[in-house]
Amino acid sequence: MGPAIGRSIGAGFRAANRSWAGLGLLVASWAAVWAVSALLMLLTKMPAELLRPPQPGAAVTAPQPVAPASEPEAAAENTQDRADREAVERWTRTAGEWLGRAWPVMLLVLALLLAANTWLAGGQIGYLSKIVQDGNARLAEFWQAGTRAFPALLGAWLLTAGVALAGVLVVVLLSLIANAVPAVVSGVLGLLMALGAAVALVWLAVRLVFWYPAIVIAGAGPVAGLKASFQATRGRWWSLCGLIALLGVIFFGISMLLGVIEGLANTAGGGAGRGLGIAINLLGAAVNFYLGFVSLAAVLRFYADVTSSAPAPSAQTASPAAG
Repeated sequence: MGPAIGRSIGAGFRAANRSWAGLGLLVASWAAVWAVSALLMLLTKMPAELLRPPQPGAAVTAPQPVAPASEPEAAAENTQDRADREAVERWTRTAGEWLGRAWPVMLLVLALLLAANTWLAGGQIGYLSKIVQDGNARLAEFWQAGTRAFPALLGAWLLTAGVALAGVLVVVLLSLIANAVPAVVSGVLGLLMALGAAVALVWLAVRLVFWYPAIVIAGAGPVAGLKASFQATRGRWWSLCGLIALLGVIFFGISMLLGVIEGLANTAGGGAGRGLGIAINLLGAAVNFYLGFVSLAAVLRFYADVTSSAPAPSAQTASPAAG
């Protein structure tokens, strides 16, 4: 059966409803990762004042001496400006001292988050793929798929980071060029660049939607998975864009509903209102994880239909000719 938006979304909800064990494992894993990250950051003994950046006009707290009547406003402004500069300098100095001793731990936390995100993404794809295709999956599939695809997925992450860095350098270069031309021309160029970048990012995001599934499911490497995604999405850009857009509408609609309920709870106030607000926040977090499973399973259903409906290679191309 060929790929279809309705079939994919229906399969996404059915797969998510069979994935409570995997969903629980994902939530527990992220809770553990964030707990370890928080403990590591506590070891850096971050000064509390860094959480309160200096605010202009709030530095002078003590009563100031009365200025001469001739220039009272200028004297007050000079005093406030000096106090603001001193507050900013103290905050900057404290931040520099903390970063000087905390950067190894921060790098360790970033590496932990990257490794966890890579492994959990592979595990989630492998686990849901089994459910989409077979109707069920063992929880061990989460571990096995994440471990098996970890090196290739990590390579894909690094490749993405390299391309993003190259894109930033191109933007900086174009900005320098734009600054060298008249303001009207640079404004038009900036608008065209922004529109072009937005269109290119949307187009590329859809073409790369099967990149990680190809790595996890087909066992492809980072570059081979990239090529497989481009091949699988050829001629299906609009249907895939519609699938992603409809999933986004579902996600947005449910989030808006929960936001309205939370707003009503906050308006009510009191202990009951606060308790309901907390419950809605927890429910919102659970719904986000659940809808993440729905969206990924829908994409995996579409991918499975694409790959199953692809024409098989002919006998002539599958094996070398005799003689």
